[in-house]
Amino acid sequence: MPSDYTPQLKEHYNRFDPARDRGLFDSLARSPLLPLNNALQCFTATLLAARGRPGFPYPLYSLGFSAMFGVASYMTYCKDYQNGTSVTTAWSLTWVLLHARKALRARAVPAMTIASVILVDGAIAGKKFFDL
Repeated sequence: MPSDYTPQLKEHYNRFDPARDRGLFDSLARSPLLPLNNALQCFTATLLAARGRPGFPYPLYSLGFSAMFGVASYMTYCKDYQNGTSVTTAWSLTWVLLHARKALRARAVPAMTIASVILVDGAIAGKKFFDL
């Protein structure tokens, strides 16, 4: 391993050190509960879409997103905060870009609630990932 790699590794662990959390949002972004919440929201959307409720994506799409958020939760649980927050951010924004319009057009409260929760969770994880 080259010697110039060590400072980068040290900087990575200092950046995601729990002692450097600046508030509630940073500690929430490090928690595996944030992507797990998204996984459960997508699983709920799968069940509601299978029952024919308006404003939800197809059940297989929601099930796939639920699996990806489960993987992000596992990453965060294993203390891989950078990858966990990046996967949560990317898949949250992808879900919102693909499915939020359908929820808004249907004007269904459960669909809009799930879209807003996924958007807020993605914003919290994105704040930590981009270190804003």
